[in-house]
Amino acid sequence: MLSCMPPRSRASWSDDEAREYASLLELASDAVLVLDLEGKIQFWNRGAERLYGWTSDEVLGKSAHELLRSKFPVPLPDILAAVRVQGEWRGEIIHSNKEGLGVVVATRWTPRTDANGELIGTFEINRDLTEEKRRQEYSRNAERLATLGRLAATVAHEINSPLDVLNNIFYLLKQQPLSDTARELVRQGELEVRCIADITNATLRYSRSSAQPAQASLRDILDNVLAMHSGQIRIRNVHVEKRYRTEGNVVARAGELRQVFANLIGNALDALPAGGRLRVSLTGGGSNGFFVAIADHGAGMSPAVRERIFEPFFTTKGAGGTGLGLWIARDIVRNHGGTIRVRSYTQPGRSGTVFMLWIRKSPQAQQYSESVA
Repeated sequence: MLSCMPPRSRASWSDDEAREYASLLELASDAVLVLDLEGKIQFWNRGAERLYGWTSDEVLGKSAHELLRSKFPVPLPDILAAVRVQGEWRGEIIHSNKEGLGVVVATRWTPRTDANGELIGTFEINRDLTEEKRRQEYSRNAERLATLGRLAATVAHEINSPLDVLNNIFYLLKQQPLSDTARELVRQGELEVRCIADITNATLRYSRSSAQPAQASLRDILDNVLAMHSGQIRIRNVHVEKRYRTEGNVVARAGELRQVFANLIGNALDALPAGGRLRVSLTGGGSNGFFVAIADHGAGMSPAVRERIFEPFFTTKGAGGTGLGLWIARDIVRNHGGTIRVRSYTQPGRSGTVFMLWIRKSPQAQQYSESVA
């Protein structure tokens, strides 16, 4: 890493030396910042422009820590004390770039002194670690997913036994004289057991061969999912707007598509305030497929969150979320030869999130792709 510790105090340099040193800093691929003791930016090289997105003219005189929304591993006064006493500090800091996305940097701070040796600021060199950290996280997630897959397959297999018992119980109940209310409860119970069976079978298919696709209606699947969430919709007084322009007949694994829509509609309902609006639309998507859009008018997602929503184990729900729902949903859509896109806005009065899916009519000639816009 390039050292930006000058051979003597900056105050004693000649004009030619200062210009030569500044030229060297401009050539550095790493981000080089010169700050005063208040953290205000005195110098910002081209490496910093590339890493963070702001030009030098935009940042000079501004507080670096406020601009970059710095997250330090230790308190800032401790870092400055180390620079003053030990002559440098090294560590990792999380910054935000101009687009609001997180940037992880390996940083080295060295003292900037006057002619009397008094500390007047710091030199800071930052090397981008974001992609390296992301690769490490992907590697860890791959190992966790492999373990989780084996565990999920085992659990799903064990769940099937009590489900068979429940199905037999419902069958026997239907042979008994029941009131209309009781018979309706039995019917609803059978539907929920069938839903659990679909989920466990889909889980098993991730570790074994997949079931064959069959004729299905996207309209029916969407209505079924909305009915499943009817209790939450009613309690929270959410207004649901359905815009169906077609039946959306496809050859697909209906249980898997139901899982996708259930995840997206469930997330949309979680994002909505009481009395909010949820829009579900189904339209033609050319000769080979259909578009499904699920839109909410919630608070929206920041660019940093939007960038990571399809990563396994990433969640904004804290202990209440697994971080697997959207990752699985994207995988299912891709396996059906479709695409999934997301747009989100956070401006007051114009906030919300829209997931747009393109579902192929037939699983033939699958194309695996996705995009985040």
